[in-house]
Amino acid sequence: MDNTIESILAKIEQNTRRRPEITLEFKMNTNKKRFPIDPPISLHDGNYCMGLISLSVYNTIFNVTPKNNHFRYFNNSLWKSVFIPPGAYEIDQINDAVQDQLEEEMIRNAITIEANDSTQKSDITCAKGYQIDFTAERSISKLLGFNPQVLKGDTSRQKRAISPRNMEVPTFWHVTSDKVVDIMSIGKIHLNCDKVEGSILNGEPSSILYSFEIDKSPGYKIIKNPETILYKNITTDKIEALHFYVLDDDGNEVDFNNETITFTIQIIRK
Repeated sequence: MDNTIESILAKIEQNTRRRPEITLEFKMNTNKKRFPIDPPISLHDGNYCMGLISLSVYNTIFNVTPKNNHFRYFNNSLWKSVFIPPGAYEIDQINDAVQDQLEEEMIRNAITIEANDSTQKSDITCAKGYQIDFTAERSISKLLGFNPQVLKGDTSRQKRAISPRNMEVPTFWHVTSDKVVDIMSIGKIHLNCDKVEGSILNGEPSSILYSFEIDKSPGYKIIKNPETILYKNITTDKIEALHFYVLDDDGNEVDFNNETITFTIQIIRK
């Protein structure tokens, strides 16, 4: 009996004993960086794990990049292209970029792009004779919710546009996107560390240390202070360097456009 009580008391004492811990803060303005640790951290005296206790970064992720900034249209005479400068855009700002091009042709509002807040889709209205080529290379079609296709207007859905003076203007046609807009193409951000294990992403083992959603609009600061720290097993007994890198759900590198990511990690013994 005494041995049993002693065993229980020993376990209680072990569980309540303060665990050795190491806290490290890092800053990086690229999507991956290797940090040498000098002097190295020795973990020979037990099993250790790592968790993130805070992270902050401004949302400077571009949803329009050189890979998807092409808006190609036919103006009833010639095919033209608008290459939207890379940046973080809402639908109305994409429309503004198209209008700037049309204004140069003295035909502003021949094409308008609008967000439909009820359906979360986009609506495009074009003057008669205009076409939109969403099959073009580097097309912005996916962001606007359209499948690759050439839009020529559905005559059964064409409507007459009326000016403020009730004067009839040329026929316009209207179309709604096939899908909801993909204005924020990145769902989750995953901060990875090469010295941890214990995560699964898309069915495969992963070195994710911490994952978070983008819950701030472009230009605003994302701040994460998790109430519950998810510790991941450390795969080495000596840390001479830590390599961190930021990926999305598809394993693509996430570019914060040189904005500094600041985060603090904690290493504890199990």
